[in-house]
Amino acid sequence: MKILAIFTSCLILCSSVASAQTPSRDELINQIETIYARSTILSPDSPLIDMYLSTPKQANPNTSSETWATVKQEVAIAVTSVMTRKGGSMDLVLRKSLDALSDTELSRLIQLLNDPVFVKYQAAVNSPAAQKQMMQGMVGMALGLNAAINKVLVSHGLNEVH
Repeated sequence: MKILAIFTSCLILCSSVASAQTPSRDELINQIETIYARSTILSPDSPLIDMYLSTPKQANPNTSSETWATVKQEVAIAVTSVMTRKGGSMDLVLRKSLDALSDTELSRLIQLLNDPVFVKYQAAVNSPAAQKQMMQGMVGMALGLNAAINKVLVSHGLNEVH
């Protein structure tokens, strides 16, 4: 009987320690967001930063290349901050997307996102070269989508608008 009481006490102690170490759902999602943000941080040489700065560069034609290099670094940090802040679009999309996952699945997702092969893959996908290729593909797709929409409009006797 004494052994049973000791065993029961040990089980209660172990389960209370385990539950005290189990992160909350919100903590799990925060970890996922941190990992995701790590892989989406824009670098100063990202073509997206070049796109954001094309109009400012035209408005400031006599600015030195050194100044633009500094501005690109600061804009990359600022844009990343806006994209990844709590309550921002990325935060809302990630939290909504993770609704269907259980806490166990969230923990597994954290493991997967931290896997060295996945980290390497994410770095490759988010490289400036891959971003440039993506932007070129989006322009090409937009032209194709506009053509497809116009074809449907014309088939109904409507004017093309794109």
